[in-house]
Amino acid sequence: MHTSLNNPIMSSSGSPRLSRRISFSLGIYLAKRFFSSVFTTSIALTTLMALLDFVELSRRLSGVKDVDSEALLQLLFLNLPDLIMQMMPFAVLIGTLVCFTRLTRDHEL
Repeated sequence: MHTSLNNPIMSSSGSPRLSRRISFSLGIYLAKRFFSSVFTTSIALTTLMALLDFVELSRRLSGVKDVDSEALLQLLFLNLPDLIMQMMPFAVLIGTLVCFTRLTRDHEL
């Protein structure tokens, strides 16, 4: 009869001793990759949306004489939290796809 006490790799409960350490470090690694992909994607989408919103605001307010680019930027920054909230589900979706694509391409998944 084979017991786990004779096997130096196995713990007394029958599971590998390093399983928690490996799974924890793997989880941290995957979390870092995931959050960096989502953060990068959200920054890129926010920049793109802000640029498009600036162009739209300048088009709408082109007939008004007292509006300059500083006022347009203030309006843009006031509208930015709403843009970020609308864009965030897409940033998570695209960031997740980018993360898993990178992990698959590097044979890490």
